[in-house]
Amino acid sequence: YADNSVRSTKYTVATFLPKSLFEQFRRVANFYFLVAGILAFTKLTPYTAVSAILPLSIIIGATMVKEGIEDWRRKKQDIEVNNRRVILHKGDGIFEYTEWKNLRVGNIVKIMKDEFFPADLLLLSSSYEDAVCYVETMNLDGETNLKLKQGLDEDFKICDFRAVIKCEDPNANLYSFVGSMEFEEQKYPLSAQQLLLRDSKLRNTDYVFGAVVFTGHDTKKLSKSFRASSSIKISTCTMKKQTNQLVPVLQT
Repeated sequence: YADNSVRSTKYTVATFLPKSLFEQFRRVANFYFLVAGILAFTKLTPYTAVSAILPLSIIIGATMVKEGIEDWRRKKQDIEVNNRRVILHKGDGIFEYTEWKNLRVGNIVKIMKDEFFPADLLLLSSSYEDAVCYVETMNLDGETNLKLKQGLDEDFKICDFRAVIKCEDPNANLYSFVGSMEFEEQKYPLSAQQLLLRDSKLRNTDYVFGAVVFTGHDTKKLSKSFRASSSIKISTCTMKKQTNQLVPVLQT
């Protein structure tokens, strides 16, 4: 299973310079002016090397600085999210705080009112007797109306809880979940009504207990974000290809 740490950065300290330069010179326009600048050091061109290299250096340098700042901000955000704290059940009724990044599939956590869910959780019980809770999903779908989630309404004793959960593979569909839970020789069907999604918030409920089913980039929110970013990359690549095809035409 994926761990629960999140990394949204594009570069590392070691890869920033080569990777960023590669991205810059993938563009035909930049590569064209680089070749023109190199030729300026010979007697084949009527212009000086400075007039060709200086503007290109300023443009590429400014773009790299901009990308570096944006990536550093994403890194800081990742660190803040990964180090958020949650109450983890260690066993035998013992609870202690741990960071989000330490969670693993199968852990049982206790979420307090107005806290975000650190992973995709299966709702086991809540402060209400009928195991219901209210969830705000504004970070997921932009809706401000609270959604009602319903647990299995069984008297699960968290201190010695043991069960086997079988469910669908990780996917980006926020509104579907299919699975089952085997507990004390009984099988319970699971649906999206029992699933608490990462980055949604617990509201109007003192606390809930949940079992971690999806972590990190396997969670529905991050799977959806990855698909959206992939679509953007495809569109961007298409635009770059069209631009790269137009540059030689314009030069002629």
